[in-house]
Amino acid sequence: MGRGLAVNFAAAGHEIIVGSRSQERADEAASTLRADLPDGNFVPMENVAAAQAAEIAIVSIPWEGVEQTIPPMAGALAGKIVIS
Repeated sequence: MGRGLAVNFAAAGHEIIVGSRSQERADEAASTLRADLPDGNFVPMENVAAAQAAEIAIVSIPWEGVEQTIPPMAGALAGKIVIS
């Protein structure tokens, strides 16, 4: 679902910050998205940096990963709109 949202929002002209557990994984994910939409603006970052940079965060991960993924980003997401 996250991939589809990212491509559609990018196609509408939005910058998409692609967060992941590591920079390498974020780079790979952004590369995959660019293959789907070469003109899209996909910026890869580690999760906490992505959360800090984002105005709105869409968390699109399996439910089982929420407990490990969200707590490190809590401070960076405070006061922001978070869609999960």
